[in-house]
Amino acid sequence: MWTCETYPEQSIPIYSDFQMTTLLALDDSVSYAEIYTSESCPWCIKAKILLEQFGIPYAEKEGPHPSYATVPFIIINDKAIGGFLELRRYLSEL
Repeated sequence: MWTCETYPEQSIPIYSDFQMTTLLALDDSVSYAEIYTSESCPWCIKAKILLEQFGIPYAEKEGPHPSYATVPFIIINDKAIGGFLELRRYLSEL
C-alpha cells in the first residue's frame, strides 16, 4: 500500500508573491514534468500548484511511481526529483 508523504505539522508555504517574482526568471532548462499523485494528498496538490506557478507543464499519473513508495513523486526532464520539498529545492536552485 502506498501513502502520501508526511511532513511536520508546521505549514510549509509554496512561495510568496515576492519569491515568485524572483524565481520566475527560469530559463528553458525545464520543459516538462511528470507527477505521481493521489487525489486526497495535500502535498500532491501543493506540488501541482508549484509546477503551475512556474509555468511547467506536467502529466499527472495516479498512484505511486514503481520505485518510490509515497506520493507525490516528481520527475522533470527525465530526472527524478522526489517529493514536494525536493521539488521546491530543485526549482529554487534553477
